[in-house]
Amino acid sequence: MNSRNKKMVSTLIVMYTLGPIFVGLLVIAITFALGKKISTDELTHIVSCLIYAVLGIMAVKLYGKTIYKDIADRDRKKAWFFQTLAFSALYLFINLILTNVLYFINGEMLTENEMIIDSINDSGILLQIFSGIVVCVIGPMVEEILFRYIYQNWLISKISFFNGYLAVILVAVSFGALHSGFSPLELSYYSLLGMLLGIIYKKTDSIAMVIIIHMINNTVGTLL
Repeated sequence: MNSRNKKMVSTLIVMYTLGPIFVGLLVIAITFALGKKISTDELTHIVSCLIYAVLGIMAVKLYGKTIYKDIADRDRKKAWFFQTLAFSALYLFINLILTNVLYFINGEMLTENEMIIDSINDSGILLQIFSGIVVCVIGPMVEEILFRYIYQNWLISKISFFNGYLAVILVAVSFGALHSGFSPLELSYYSLLGMLLGIIYKKTDSIAMVIIIHMINNTVGTLL
């Protein structure tokens, strides 16, 4: 793992170990000072958004040029663009199928992660805008860099079984665990979506493509 990836991973570890404590206390102090009540779900989502914002700044600083070159240096930009749209449509279609399967089994259209995000809907407009930017733009960029560009590439270099697809599956399960908590059903749902992103990235070797696919998916889900 190179020094750039180590910096990103180190930032992630620090933010997810110390960040929730300091950021959570800060949010509680501000809301208390303003005389507002805040639910556990709202606090969880606000803390996550602030952590993702910091990781997003670090991601742009470390990988902004890499993402830009991934698009700018391609000879067939139009073909790449339409391939990205096609994969985005496929991803949305599979997500729709999985969501309906989830509803059929669980009786809920939303996962616990999505319910936490929706808890912010009754908050102020500025907080909703900030949440939307994190969910639709910053989150997908950070997660694809961490899970696909860093983790998947590193794991494939260590585990070459099944032409690297075992590594893709392991990364997808890790991706699912981040989003699902302790629910096996939701773990399966997010892992399958993560595996699809991992396969697309392995086939195209385009980090910009999977970031855009992830952004489009989250934006459509937020608008709907």
